[in-house]
Amino acid sequence: MPDELDSLTFTPVFVNGRDSNWLLASDGQLVPHIRGGAGEGEGDEGAEGGAEGEGGGGDTKTGDDAAAKATKVEMTQEELDALIAGKVAKERKKAETEAAEAAKREKMDEAERLKAEKEDAERKGAETEAKANAKLVLADAKVAAVEAGVKAERIATFMRLVDLGSVDVDNDGNPDAKAVKAAVAAALKDAPEFKADAGAKKGASGGDMNGDGGKDRPKTITDAVAARMAS
Repeated sequence: MPDELDSLTFTPVFVNGRDSNWLLASDGQLVPHIRGGAGEGEGDEGAEGGAEGEGGGGDTKTGDDAAAKATKVEMTQEELDALIAGKVAKERKKAETEAAEAAKREKMDEAERLKAEKEDAERKGAETEAKANAKLVLADAKVAAVEAGVKAERIATFMRLVDLGSVDVDNDGNPDAKAVKAAVAAALKDAPEFKADAGAKKGASGGDMNGDGGKDRPKTITDAVAARMAS
């Protein structure tokens, strides 16, 4: 901006032969003429005195008179009013444009804020729904595990082995029962010891504990003693 001002020239505006408070820039813009204090006034008086001295020589215009006229612009009051009105209209339009742009930016900022709030609310809602669905699936899986023969006191430990990540929940909040049972069955297949009857099948029978589990061995201690007594 300073470079642009340096490239302009400013000419005083005279209205009906009298000096005004305006300057006409070389780009056609009308700008206020900001005058200095007493020092500038004294300079003006000196200039006027010089002009009077030059005028005393006669009616013939000199080169200095032509230069003085070239350094000012003559116009009527109507012409000055029109220039001022144009300047005011231009400044008003500029202010309105800047205000509209500011409002647009503010509106965009508000829209972005609302969008972020909506996305955050949707994310929190999805997280809450996911937690609720996980609890429903886990509850159904515990029931399925008990029905499959898992000992009640070992349910909590067994559930750590069950993969329920692929179980869906419908819009009514009902987990997929088939998927739950399949997940429980898969876990039991890998860890059959969690079944309530697993220990009885794998452990020693009552006959084995008494030493008569073989095919040719007496079935009870009493029979073994009787056989030895008879021989």
